[in-house]
Amino acid sequence: MAVKSIYKMARNIERLITTTEANAVRLVEIEKQVTLNGGASLKDAVARIEKKIVAMEGIPCPMHKVT
Repeated sequence: MAVKSIYKMARNIERLITTTEANAVRLVEIEKQVTLNGGASLKDAVARIEKKIVAMEGIPCPMHKVT
């Protein structure tokens, strides 16, 4: 009975370690996307889009003339 209980506990610990390692890998990948890294991350793309929008705000649009 005790051996079976210890075996179950060891399996649960092994699953926990495996899950923790997988989550750590996922967190590293997420961190790469939300950190500026020279152009390839999601954050870099958002920064580029924001910069272009700010630049475009000063350009008058003929479709939205104020009368």
